[in-house]
Amino acid sequence: MTITTWLEILLILAIAVWTQMGKRAFTTRRIVMPFIVAVVVGRQYLGGFPEDGHNLLAFGLCVLAGVVFGALLVLATRLERGENGVLYTKAGWGYFAVWVLELGLRVAFAYYAQSHQMEVGSFLVRHQLSPDMIGTGFIAMTIATLLTRVLGILLLGKARTGVRSTRTA
Repeated sequence: MTITTWLEILLILAIAVWTQMGKRAFTTRRIVMPFIVAVVVGRQYLGGFPEDGHNLLAFGLCVLAGVVFGALLVLATRLERGENGVLYTKAGWGYFAVWVLELGLRVAFAYYAQSHQMEVGSFLVRHQLSPDMIGTGFIAMTIATLLTRVLGILLLGKARTGVRSTRTA
C-alpha cells in the first residue's frame, strides 16, 4: 500500500474518532455533514465505474457491508437526551473498535491483493469484475457506513423522544 493510501485510512479513522468519540450533541450540523461528505466524495470517486459483468452486484455488496458497519456503529453508540431536550450521542471504545475493524479489513485485503496478485487477478477475471471496482467499492462502503450511522441515530432519537438515557445495544 502506498503512503497516500495509509494517510487516507488514518484520516478517516482520525475524523471518525475526533468528531464522534465522547459525548456530542446530535445537532443539525452533525446530521447534514455526512450527507455533504457523501455527495462530494461520491461525485469525486464513484462516477464512471464499470457497470458490466458483476460490478453492480459487487457494488451492492459493498454498500450492504457499509450498512452493516453503520448499524454496528449505531449499536455501539449510547443516546442521551439532555434536560434541554437535545439528543446527545456517546461513543466509546466499541465505536472505535467498529471503525478499526472496517478499516483493518480494508488494509488486510490490500495486503492480500498485493502479495497474491495472480490469485486476485484470476478471481476478478473469473467473476467478471473490474479492478476499478475495488476502490470504488471501498468508497461506497464508507459512505454507506456514515449515512447508516446518522440515519440510525436520527431514527432512534426520534423514536425515543421521551427517553432520558438509553443504550442502543
